[in-house]
Amino acid sequence: MSKLKRLRLYSNNLKTLPEELGDLQYLERLSVYGNKLQQLPRKFRQLKSLTILRLGGNSLSQDDLKVIQHLDHLQQLYLRENQYLQKIPRAVCQMRTLTVINADDCPLEYPPPSILEEGIDSVRQYTRS
Repeated sequence: MSKLKRLRLYSNNLKTLPEELGDLQYLERLSVYGNKLQQLPRKFRQLKSLTILRLGGNSLSQDDLKVIQHLDHLQQLYLRENQYLQKIPRAVCQMRTLTVINADDCPLEYPPPSILEEGIDSVRQYTRS
């Protein structure tokens, strides 16, 4: 399983992910949409090959997302429908590799949804100040 490239864990009522997930060094795409996640494991930052991350439909907050800033190759981040997500950390918004951030249907305050709709360049510019 160490060479796994894609993992989909849709709607499994998961409250946590195992720390061992961080050992999947070749994982490129991870989708844990529609669970009950309230935090991400610390070893999550070791998923250095991850390019697409789908975390929508969970119960994540700003603090839970801080580990994402360490994912050096992440290009697409989908956060929609996280009922407690009011802020996306500035460091995540400033990630150079990101081309997409989707946080539709979140009670988002920062960056404002109108800025997110304009695209990643607008998000970076807004969060620089």
